[in-house]
Amino acid sequence: MFCCEGNRHEEASGELVLPPAKVLKDEPAIQEVHIVHFNDVYNLQPQHKEEPVGGAARFMTILRELKAELAPQKVLVCMSGDFVGPSLTSSFSKGAHIIDAMNAVGVDYATFGNHEFDYGYQSLINRLQGYDDDAQAGEGHEEVDYPKSTATWLMTNMSEGKTGDPVGGAETKRYDIVEVNGVKVGLMGLSEDWLAGCSQLRDGEIVYKDHIETGREYARKMKLEGAQVVIALTHNRFENDKVLTAAVPEIDLLLGGHDHFYKRADKKHRVVKSGEEWRWLTHTTLHVMGQTVKKLSVERYDVDSDVDCDPVLQELVDKYARIRDNKFKQVICQIKSPFDATEECCRYQEGVMTNWICDAVAEDYSVKDGLQSADFTMIMGLHFAGKKVFPVGDFTLGSLMAVFPKPCQIVVLKLKGSDVLKSLERGCSSLPKECGPLHHTSEALTYKIKMGKGKQANQVTDVKVKGKAIEPGKFYEVAVTEAMSQGKFGYPWMAEAERIVDSESGMQIQDLVLMYLKRHPKQAAQAQLGRIKIVS
Repeated sequence: MFCCEGNRHEEASGELVLPPAKVLKDEPAIQEVHIVHFNDVYNLQPQHKEEPVGGAARFMTILRELKAELAPQKVLVCMSGDFVGPSLTSSFSKGAHIIDAMNAVGVDYATFGNHEFDYGYQSLINRLQGYDDDAQAGEGHEEVDYPKSTATWLMTNMSEGKTGDPVGGAETKRYDIVEVNGVKVGLMGLSEDWLAGCSQLRDGEIVYKDHIETGREYARKMKLEGAQVVIALTHNRFENDKVLTAAVPEIDLLLGGHDHFYKRADKKHRVVKSGEEWRWLTHTTLHVMGQTVKKLSVERYDVDSDVDCDPVLQELVDKYARIRDNKFKQVICQIKSPFDATEECCRYQEGVMTNWICDAVAEDYSVKDGLQSADFTMIMGLHFAGKKVFPVGDFTLGSLMAVFPKPCQIVVLKLKGSDVLKSLERGCSSLPKECGPLHHTSEALTYKIKMGKGKQANQVTDVKVKGKAIEPGKFYEVAVTEAMSQGKFGYPWMAEAERIVDSESGMQIQDLVLMYLKRHPKQAAQAQLGRIKIVS
């Protein structure tokens, strides 16, 4: 079940309980503040086979029962960022499905994560206000409701470059003080500086201030304005959250996101992380006497598969599943030449489809328009999984998802030319046999494969970047898949490379292709061959 007694026993063990204080007759009574927390939710359906499986509908059942148990006391529901993406549903909803769920759950306060900028800053504004990104172009997704967010959004240390308003616009608050069960609770939103990895943000679009200095300033400000308790919603790495609470003792409780693991508060750091994908619900109780938190109790609720689904949230889950199925029938472009997604093409030679997709990724990560830069793209043949030839004519969203049925995140690395050469040779090493690691490339990168005779290894020659011979000592910014960047498939040098866009900020390849098509709505999908020449 979802709430094991062991969690409650840990409360009594002393790990989560602040030192007791003697209660004098003239001291005020202890009051309780109840907080529910979650973070990093991208999908409505469960995404894990192992327990806890999670899912929004089961999460809602636990929350509803908890609220009934605590009634008439108010329960403050808080969310610590990352809702826009990445997910297959986000490819058309741009995060509207999670806003819909957050409204149904009754989120009171939320802050922003790095993935909120996956489709650019204006798209985030549209999500919060309930606008369709494509409505002005006459291509609105009518079946998606695009609800306006009902949560109060907090961002204390990041601002719009043009207006100086907090991220999210004028309706976002730097901080807020709210009365909960007779206690004045101050809340703020703080994040470490992950802006450099947000590939769809333009230079200067969002401005960062040091989260520790800003956190200290606003924590003291809220205390002076009468807050008895200060809570920080953050989207930081756990180690940085610990540094923050150590530097700002005025923070009584930190509710964090960004990390996808579960972590309970302890007496020293007062940090709670609630995992990802609706897998855990954290109920924290602050026992407050006057201006002091006397006790901090934390209960973890596991969202297991034996929890019943809330009917209201399940209806929402089913609704977006139907929309997704309908969306997959949508024509996204016309193709002029057959798109060969079979292994016989992708794992043996270059193809029109693989070249076109690499071009789309390279343009999305180009320096054009002030976005993140990539000199070229390299994607292994084994990442293309369509297993069929798509004929000339309509190419649908479902066709694209058939080519990439699983998440396939793109990151950008800083690689030496010598490492690019090693990667290309590693990629073609098993030719003329099946060669899953064969590197397909964007237009800027071309190379020849000289097939070895007998036991001789294949050699890569005549490697050129934008028509000029590659320089072994020069650094290039290269878009690759996350799996490659982790050093898998025999690329340890990629695991050691500097990240320009890391796995926390990289986008799914499906989204990059769709964004490319949005910029070129009337352009047929095509690409020239000749990037990989195989010489016997």
